Amino acid sequence: MRLPASTTQRIAAAVAIAAAGVLLPAAALAAPALSGWPAASPATAPVPACHGPRHQVWLGLGEGAAGMNQTFVPLEFSNLSPQACRLTGSPTVAVFSRHGQVGKAAATSASQRSVVLLSGETAHVILHIEFPSPLGPKCDPKMGQLHIRLGGMSTDLLGYPVAQCRNTKLNLLRVDPIHSGVGVPGFTVR
Repeated sequence: MRLPASTTQRIAAAVAIAAAGVLLPAAALAAPALSGWPAASPATAPVPACHGPRHQVWLGLGEGAAGMNQTFVPLEFSNLSPQACRLTGSPTVAVFSRHGQVGKAAATSASQRSVVLLSGETAHVILHIEFPSPLGPKCDPKMGQLHIRLGGMSTDLLGYPVAQCRNTKLNLLRVDPIHSGVGVPGFTVR
C-alpha cells in the first residue's frame, strides 16, 4: 500500500516535531554544562547560613532617621564571599561597656523572614533607638558600644556609642527582621 505524498509528508512533519519536542529540552539542560557556566542547583539544595570573615556587618552611613526622643539606624549585612548564603530572623543587638553587657538585648520580632544574599549583595535591619526620658521611669542609662550578631555574622561597632538602661524592666532598643537590599539612612524606616 502506497500512501499519498501529502499524508507521507504530514507523518514526516509530525515525527520531526515530536523529535524536536524531546530533543530541545535535553539540549537546554545540557547547555550549562557545555558552556562552562555552573548548572542550576536543584531546588532542594539548602543555601548555607552566612558566616565567617567574608560576611560583614556594618553601620549604614549617615545619621539615620530621627524623631522626637528616638532615632532609626540601618545595620547592613554584606556577603563578600563568592557563594550565596542565607540570613534569617532578627539579629541580636546588645550594648556592651568595658564591664560587660548593659541591660537587655534589643527587643526583636518573632518573624523568621529569610533573605538569600548572592555574592556582593547586602541586606539590612533597622535598629530603633529611644532616648531615655527624664520624666519617664528610672532608666539609669549607661553608654556602651553596639554588638551585633545574626547567624554566624557578628561585629562590635566601636565608633557608635549608644545608651541602654541598666534597669532591665526598660529597653531602649528594638530591631526588626532582616530585609533584602541596603537600608538608606533617613529614608528606610522599616
